[in-house]
Order: sequence, then structure tokens, then C-alpha cells
Amino acid sequence: MERLPELKPQVAKDSTEHGDAQGYRAIHVVVTTSAPGIGERHTEIQIRTEMENEWAQLVERLDAVLGLDLKHGQGPAEYQEWLREASAVIGAVDRGEATTIQEIPPFPGITP
Repeated sequence: MERLPELKPQVAKDSTEHGDAQGYRAIHVVVTTSAPGIGERHTEIQIRTEMENEWAQLVERLDAVLGLDLKHGQGPAEYQEWLREASAVIGAVDRGEATTIQEIPPFPGITP
């Protein structure tokens, strides 16, 4: 934010502490650019930790492979609950409250 003052960065949303309803965690920063003949444009930048990013990519892959929309809260309740639980563990690790993601339970229907 300090390095891009000319882009007027604004934090639009910060879901890193608790995650959103589906468990997604990120800081959303909106920047403003301007170009002659085009005018102002707003761009959202999502900032995630490595584990937050892995979680988000997993949701995208599950949606693509299973034909679901877990990203928007659609799909089997046990999958949605697992994603929220996994997100909570990731948040605890990122905050230093836990040291491992081993607390994430197995994905529903998969026996370890």
C-alpha cells in the first residue's frame, strides 16, 4: 500500500481473520489507474498467504472436477463444512496459533 500511493490503494475487504461464509481468506485491495482516452479504471488485487492460495486453488479444482459451485456455497453440505474446517486450521497456522495443518480432517468419503 505504501509503495503504490499513486494508485490510491484501498482495502475493500479483509477476510483473513475469520474467512468468508465458504472459508475463503484474502485481503482485497482496489487500486485506481488512469490512462488518456480511457479514464479511470479500478482493479482488485487479492493478497493471500501460500496456504490461503492453496485452499482457494483446491476449491477451484473441486468445482471443475466435480461440477459443483463450492466457491459460492453450493454443493454437498459435508464438502462445504470440510472447506470451512480446513480454512479455520489454515487461519490458525497463519496467525501462529497452530504449527501444522495436520488438524484438517480427511476429505469426506476418503479414508486415510
